[in-house]
Amino acid sequence: MRLSVEVKRQQGMYIFSCRGSLLQGEASDYLFHLLTRSNHQDVILDLAALTSFDQAGVHAVVLGNTFLAACHRRLFLRDAPSSLLKEIRCLHHPPLAQLYSLQEAGLADAANG
Repeated sequence: MRLSVEVKRQQGMYIFSCRGSLLQGEASDYLFHLLTRSNHQDVILDLAALTSFDQAGVHAVVLGNTFLAACHRRLFLRDAPSSLLKEIRCLHHPPLAQLYSLQEAGLADAANG
C-alpha cells in the first residue's frame, strides 16, 4: 500500500497521519518534504496506520527531525511502531534527544482533539 498522509492543523501544530508504507523512493521523499515545509509550527507524526517501513523511511523521520530542530521546531511521534522506535534509537544521532513521544511531552490530549 502506498503512503498517504492526512494533514490537519490543531492547537498551533500540524498533525500528519500516515497510512500505508514508508519506503525508499516517493514515500520517504514525500514525508521528508512535508516535515520540512516552512510553516513555523511543531509537528505531530501519527504512525498508527503505518503498515511497513524501511531504512529510507527511518531516515526520512530522523532527517525531518534534524531539520525541525535546527529551525527551533519539534517533532512528536504518536503511536509509532516499536520496531521503528528501535531503529531510530540504533542510529544514536544527537538531535534524536529532541524527538519526543506525545506522552513524554504531555501533549497526548492535544493530538486527540
